[in-house]
Amino acid sequence: MNPTPAGNSLGFFDMVMNAGPIGKLVLILLVGASLYSWTVIFAKWKALKAAQNENLDFLAAFWNSKSIEEVFGKVDEFPRSPVASVFKSGVKELKKFSAVEFEAAEDSGVENVNRALARASNSEITQLERHVGILATVANAAPFIGLFGTVFGIMNTVGSISGTISPLVMGFIVARYSSAGNAEGWLTLFVFLSYFY
Repeated sequence: MNPTPAGNSLGFFDMVMNAGPIGKLVLILLVGASLYSWTVIFAKWKALKAAQNENLDFLAAFWNSKSIEEVFGKVDEFPRSPVASVFKSGVKELKKFSAVEFEAAEDSGVENVNRALARASNSEITQLERHVGILATVANAAPFIGLFGTVFGIMNTVGSISGTISPLVMGFIVARYSSAGNAEGWLTLFVFLSYFY
């Protein structure tokens, strides 16, 4: 850390440039996580908006069609619609049976269609929720990364202003190291908990 003459105020850029390697690393991590989060947020917003619009368009086509076959023929016009995708999976499974086979199969035919609908629904939900876990990880970890940087900043400050280490200062330094270790432990816990959950 470079000393600054008394009475000179530092701007943000000057403070960043005068920060130690840990401070710079913390800032880079936080800015990187923020940029990545905003990228995911905008991409997710765009994808959800497109899915919502295509769902509405598909449902309008569904209710205005005269038959299931007519709707099935139009389903590929709505590639971002989760409802259209689930509908397509259900109709495909239903087409595997003729009317006689379906009645003869009784519950097993209906169960097959239900399973196909459930699989398609789960697939669409998974697609819509993609990258949301990363947002949860960043939301949980960012405060601890910031705390970690704060603790190291305080330790550097105390170390630079104390010529001799008194018992009081030593106690303060030990407390700061404990806080740094605690922040690192919680950070690790939140990152892996969000990743595995």
